[in-house]
Amino acid sequence: MARHAPAEVVALWQRVTRQCPALRSVSSLALGFSGGLDSTVLLHLLCCWRDAGLLTAEMRVLHIHHGLQSAADDWLQHCQRQCQRWQVPLSVRRVQVANTAGRGLEEAARAARYEAFLQLLARDESLLLAHHADDQAETVLLHLLRGSGVLGLAAMPVHRDLDGHPLLRPLLSFSRQELLDYACSHGLQWVEDQSNGDQRHDRNFLRHDILPRLAARWPAAVSSLGRSAVLAAEAAEVLDALAEKLVGDADGASANRLPLAVIAAQPHAQARLLLRTWLRRQALSFRAPAPTFQEVERCWQELVAGASGGYRKLVLAGGRLHLHAYRDALTLLPPLPPLAAELLWHPQEPLTLPAPLGSLHWDSADPAPATLTVRFGVEGLRVPKRDGHRQSLSQFWQQQGVPPWLRGCVPFVFCAGELAAIGEWPLSPPDSSSHGNCKVLLRWQRSHLLCGW
Repeated sequence: MARHAPAEVVALWQRVTRQCPALRSVSSLALGFSGGLDSTVLLHLLCCWRDAGLLTAEMRVLHIHHGLQSAADDWLQHCQRQCQRWQVPLSVRRVQVANTAGRGLEEAARAARYEAFLQLLARDESLLLAHHADDQAETVLLHLLRGSGVLGLAAMPVHRDLDGHPLLRPLLSFSRQELLDYACSHGLQWVEDQSNGDQRHDRNFLRHDILPRLAARWPAAVSSLGRSAVLAAEAAEVLDALAEKLVGDADGASANRLPLAVIAAQPHAQARLLLRTWLRRQALSFRAPAPTFQEVERCWQELVAGASGGYRKLVLAGGRLHLHAYRDALTLLPPLPPLAAELLWHPQEPLTLPAPLGSLHWDSADPAPATLTVRFGVEGLRVPKRDGHRQSLSQFWQQQGVPPWLRGCVPFVFCAGELAAIGEWPLSPPDSSSHGNCKVLLRWQRSHLLCGW
């Protein structure tokens, strides 16, 4: 690698760490490296800072091979040569971008890339990406044209969490022209993705057609759009904190449950903010896409403003999330798993149920029977009551407060062919519950997602 004047190295380090102070304290980092201009400049800078003793973190490079371009293998070889030359370990992951599910090829490739990064990242390792100011300006315009609110207009943050890993973008204050000038002045070599010139893609159209026109009229357009993103991010952070406080102060709110009364108690604008923020945060916790504006509007109109009691459900995020309204509360969950019709349980050991249903545990000092049978989706039974009478399953569900979407997931426990318990509820008092000469007392350790009924 070419050596540089220490003054230049230090000046660039100071500029970058003012924008991205977390870079000073990371212990290990991985750079997403395509071999293109932007990531080549960032890798070169990281190596310069490493050699100058300014960057002390362990460093490696991650290359995601999409196979979407005929030159993909050549790009990989280029990345291997660069990393060997600059003495940086390289990890490669090949991915297939197949089913775009209506998202478009760019979005599908992006999703595959981030999933691959997560698979490659080690514990406590930070991911660095080489997005720059022009990328940020394009993102702001794209989100503006899609009708985004302040969170969307905040575009790409310098520092955010990626499923437990810090994601850093140290070059967001640099224009593409600055990166190009740097690369040329230091004789760097990079690959060019010919698809970046295809203006059928929205981002490429903005990059090659719209942004140059804006910059011709307003020379500071890129930096101004970046400043708007910073201001929008600050506003979004304040609104997020407000919504979090509203949820945190609410009685009956839990990890994925929001009482409708909490929403109704707020002024109109705050109520809508609360709903949007809660839906987005819960979706992210399930690694699902945040609900779209149209989906949030449906939630508002059909489940909140038009609340009429009873049970209602909306399917969101292309089927990856189900929003349930029941007993004056909203509950957001991924679709519950398919269940075997019958399981054999040797109660000397806990029975693990499909996620997120938890597990069953024998909870009695009495000896456990050799085998119990667990069934799901049982219908048509008359459930014995403590007074000797029987009630319908519907009455039992209502009495126990089990919501409609979970009823097919509640384990029915049979002993010697007779129903002995439904979930953790024995069907008669413990001192007299005898089904086939065995007493059934159990504990259903449910996931926190199923609590709160």
